[in-house]
Amino acid sequence: ALSLVEEILLANPRVLRDPAPGFGVARLAESSVTINVAPWVSVPDYDVAISEINKTILETFGARKIAIPVPQYEVRMVGAGA
Repeated sequence: ALSLVEEILLANPRVLRDPAPGFGVARLAESSVTINVAPWVSVPDYDVAISEINKTILETFGARKIAIPVPQYEVRMVGAGA
């Protein structure tokens, strides 16, 4: 997943090459992995660039069958009659 994020950042023409974009695993949780994506862009391009990058990440992960984890819970009914 991280190599795909790097490819996406480097392919976006709004992302500056110097300094290089930052990315990496920010947090591991019970049902998720948070990836921090921090590209350097010109201030006027910021909103558009972040939108493009997030959209491309979602599309690329979907095409590669990388699913966003969904918490799963087991519910037990104690003392419920039949």
